[in-house]
Amino acid sequence: VKFRSIMHYRRHSVDTTTAEFTNDGTTPLSPSNKKHYSATSLMDQRDFLGAITLIEFERELKQESHAQANVEQLEYLAFCYFHLANYDKAISIYTQLYEKESSDPVYQLFIACCLFHAGRYEQCIECLQRAPSNRLSNRVWLHLSYLHYNDESKLKTFVDKLSDSPSDQLSLAAVHYFRHKYQNATDIYKREWMKHKSANIAIQIYVAYCFFELDRYDTSNDIIAPYLAKHPQSIIALNLRACNNYRLYNGKMAENDIRSILDVMQVSNCENPFFNLVRHNICVFRDGENALEVLPPLIHSIKEARLNLCIYHLKNEQFVEAYQMLSKYVKKPKSAIEYILKAIVCCCIGQIKQSENELNVALKYFELVGSSQSECDTIPGRQCMASSHMLRKSFDDVLIYLESIKEYIGVTQQSMDIFNFNYGLALSHTGKHQQAESVLLLVQNAMYTMEYTYMSHLCRCYVMNGRPWEAWNLYLSGATANNDDDAGVTTANLTSTNWNLLYLIAHDCYKMGHFYYAAKAFDVMEATEPTTEYWNGKRGACCGVFQLVIAGKEMKEHLLDIMAMLSNDSNPQSNFILRVMRQWCADNGIQDY
Repeated sequence: VKFRSIMHYRRHSVDTTTAEFTNDGTTPLSPSNKKHYSATSLMDQRDFLGAITLIEFERELKQESHAQANVEQLEYLAFCYFHLANYDKAISIYTQLYEKESSDPVYQLFIACCLFHAGRYEQCIECLQRAPSNRLSNRVWLHLSYLHYNDESKLKTFVDKLSDSPSDQLSLAAVHYFRHKYQNATDIYKREWMKHKSANIAIQIYVAYCFFELDRYDTSNDIIAPYLAKHPQSIIALNLRACNNYRLYNGKMAENDIRSILDVMQVSNCENPFFNLVRHNICVFRDGENALEVLPPLIHSIKEARLNLCIYHLKNEQFVEAYQMLSKYVKKPKSAIEYILKAIVCCCIGQIKQSENELNVALKYFELVGSSQSECDTIPGRQCMASSHMLRKSFDDVLIYLESIKEYIGVTQQSMDIFNFNYGLALSHTGKHQQAESVLLLVQNAMYTMEYTYMSHLCRCYVMNGRPWEAWNLYLSGATANNDDDAGVTTANLTSTNWNLLYLIAHDCYKMGHFYYAAKAFDVMEATEPTTEYWNGKRGACCGVFQLVIAGKEMKEHLLDIMAMLSNDSNPQSNFILRVMRQWCADNGIQDY
């Protein structure tokens, strides 16, 4: 929630900006039938664009009768531009008023309000120091003490100066909201709403935001309903309902909730300050579609745009870009999502660079979120604890946390793939290879299935489950895919991945008595890098196949393959082994050897 109620403009008893219009805009009517429009009435109706149009029209006709009228019109213009989030234009007008019309220091306070909402806190502080001290300035200092200084002592100082006025109390509620103390914020909102229910109906939206942050999306929708019944075109209310339905259901349903807004955006040449919010959220609902076009221009006005751009980079494995984004904009995490993103990025960078420092930071943040009172029983909190145990290689504990949330995972295929990837690895490490194989095969994202970590664990599951040919076929398919230029993998990575898979298959198959596939793997490795280790492994595997054939536990065709393999080997010991095998084949009537 971006709280916008800290600024008040000065009302004047005389409203010089008034116009009369006919019903069709052409033929004059009698005085009793004329429609009267004024800037103040349009502002009361929140039609700030209409107020600006009317004031500018009057100014162009130069109907100002005296200087005071000009000052009032400029003040109205600045106020309207402020509420349309055109802070630079509002600052320009207030500066003009201060320098050319009046040296009233209240204009410095209004400029400070604009600078605050524009996120230019240092300049805001400079203006506040020249502005008068009143309730408005105290509210601005209150927000700065948390958003800019992050100083508890300063915050308490300005909280103590707050009165019981609605503006002061709503500002305090906004601070509670920003500090994630949603229950405290809700208590204030409800109290202010109860004072005058019909006039304060908009406060319900703030209460709905609090319940959204508390993951109570159904309750949030219930609170929004009465407001939407009275204001069905409210962008803020429709957007919040869309966000609730995105969490409850999916992006398509969320997009349908704001379809009317999207239709207006397509045909309108006017800029509403909340259109950017809709553009941001539609990008999220569509799973990051056009993220690099939509999100970068919004990172200064919408804080979540920074986090979602970081998430986009993570989903596309652009870890350096994600790390740079967080290093620039989230130096000191404040919320759970910021801690989680920081932990994930540090974990990825730490694994790539083999940096213990980055991995320790990730471990610290994961544990901080997972053990916090507010997050320990949430799905993200338990995912964090699972991640911390994963880094500690405590895989039994990883399973405890992942199994407690697995029925709640499945909003998107990507979230299911990530969960099944990690769940399958943990099962594999704890020796539950049958279950691990089933889970790993559920992963559909090609980016994950081509990773060595995934392929190696699936290969091990195949071998341990008595199907070594599946592991060998996985190696062959991986090698074929890796040699495709479209795969986007470097030659160095191909060699490393294929070699490591061969090494794993050779040793795991040998250990499990699957000597035929162990021999095939050792043969490829020895052909690539002739060493005594690989020859000894190949020799032992070949003899193992021979032994199994004699015992009737292996196909004779496999023995013939082994003999062909040895006949192409230049090692002198292969001739001796071949003579023994050929003699046995001759004695047992096996042909084609």
